[in-house]
Amino acid sequence: MTNAAFWLCLRPQPAASTAEQMVEHARAACLLDTAQRACAAGFGEITIHTTAPELFAQARGVSLCRTDPNASIGTVVSEAAAETAGPVCYAGAGMPAMTAEHWRDLRERIESGQSLANNLHSADFLGLPNTAPLAALQDEAVDNAFARRLRDEADLEITALERTAHTLLDLDTPADCALLSLARRTDVLEIGPNLADALDHWQSPLAPCRERLAAALDVLTEREQQLMVIGRVSATVWAALDRDTSARVRVISEERGLRSRAAAGAQPRSLLGLHGAAVGGAALIDGLVELADAVIFDTRPLFAHLGWGASRGDRFSADLGDPDAIAEPPLRELVAAAAAAPAPIALGGHSLVSGGLLAAIDIAWTRRERQQDSSR
Repeated sequence: MTNAAFWLCLRPQPAASTAEQMVEHARAACLLDTAQRACAAGFGEITIHTTAPELFAQARGVSLCRTDPNASIGTVVSEAAAETAGPVCYAGAGMPAMTAEHWRDLRERIESGQSLANNLHSADFLGLPNTAPLAALQDEAVDNAFARRLRDEADLEITALERTAHTLLDLDTPADCALLSLARRTDVLEIGPNLADALDHWQSPLAPCRERLAAALDVLTEREQQLMVIGRVSATVWAALDRDTSARVRVISEERGLRSRAAAGAQPRSLLGLHGAAVGGAALIDGLVELADAVIFDTRPLFAHLGWGASRGDRFSADLGDPDAIAEPPLRELVAAAAAAPAPIALGGHSLVSGGLLAAIDIAWTRRERQQDSSR
């Protein structure tokens, strides 16, 4: 049997702000690292499907396929499947924490006949023993829905992998860049060379966000302090926080399945959003600081509940803690309050409270050990 194929897909988006440029650069770098690791893992043909193949002109050992920017991601994948037989792994824009060894294990399981995904409800990568079921994805707009659709509409039995930092950590926002920068500095994760170069390139604008996040993570190892975690927090992450940290942890977990609810026309609802609507962004931040010594905050459910028309640039600038770059007035108020708060408040998206937080636990303990060693 031919070794499994490996498909990556990147559609760069317009990047006007510094925060957007950072993420686009880091995602392209992560994709290249993932392609190189897939090659080392023994995958067969490795193909990058992209609207901008010129970004990868120097890539070695990969095929480049220019895609129609107007075609849905599901259409791109289903059309590729029609031309390919055999096992395949689709990995979107790559996974920063998955090493060649992780991908090799995945390849062997796919080739043995298993159908796998890292998350059934919001998949970042998907492995199948043959491409035929991918025809069902025609016109699907969001690749995170691939595993769920194949399970529900193609009656395909898909096994979810163990939830770890390696399988869950995605790269979607500047907060993810900050966490990966900390992981690299503490040797907690094996960061690929292209992504490492990208993080170095954006070191200066990333520094304030990284330092706030580092200060928040340090609370995890302190018995007498409290960390508040807000957003789409799973039971797996909650259990890890309870088991592997010393701090007292408050969790506000809400609106898991945010994208699917919004796509179905349901109005996202957030308990914190109800409070924020009543008191305003600055008072909301003041209240969080009263309750915790540090906050890690997946802000997207709050934004969705409040109906803020924040652009991608505004959301990413919020993650960086740069209110001056934000056009949306209420978001600018909230970010300014968070940046000025006496306790560290790290803002970000879903990955920050998912795979990012699983990696953050190891980062926090490594930082503590190094600090103790340096003080001896």
